[in-house]
Amino acid sequence: MIVAALAEGRERFISEVADLLYHLLVLMAVNNVRPEEVYEELRRRMRP
Repeated sequence: MIVAALAEGRERFISEVADLLYHLLVLMAVNNVRPEEVYEELRRRMRP
């Protein structure tokens, strides 16, 4: 994905991000993790 972002153009980068998100969503579903739980973790990390 980093190579795509730096050298292969916007469309290729979008394709790679879509692949990554798809696989993350599948793993989240298998592990019964809701997106809201991930969002809460991100919010927690942004707190001072």
